[in-house]
Amino acid sequence: MEHKKRLHSRKPFRDLCFLATITSQAIWLYEYLLPALLKILCQSFQPGIIFSMQPRMSINPNIIGIAAGVFTSAAMLPQLFKIIKEKKAGDISIPMVLILLTGLSLWIWYGFMKEDWAIIGTNMFSLLVNLAMLFFGFKYKDR
Repeated sequence: MEHKKRLHSRKPFRDLCFLATITSQAIWLYEYLLPALLKILCQSFQPGIIFSMQPRMSINPNIIGIAAGVFTSAAMLPQLFKIIKEKKAGDISIPMVLILLTGLSLWIWYGFMKEDWAIIGTNMFSLLVNLAMLFFGFKYKDR
């Protein structure tokens, strides 16, 4: 009986929609974007020269920037999924997230000033992930 009462007392539709959105983005990121970027990066280096990293061909710096931004942005996704799953955020430092959001906002501003869409896109994604973390940090802080 307690289990049924707990299920009906939540707002399952709102949380489920948010979780589905985040999950679909993570699946797309891990299944499509990251393998494609790794393939491009691996093909641009000679196979026998791993440590010297001498490029076989010229690498577009935007590819390196986008790959770095994707990995950096995706770094907080496991923490966000853990908070949503466990509905506990006691270990999250709210000041750290606020400082990070400030830095990300400045990176986005800088990207617009330089008209660099790699900087803008990856930092906007990271900003959204960290805003979600901040939201759930406040929502589940007392649990």
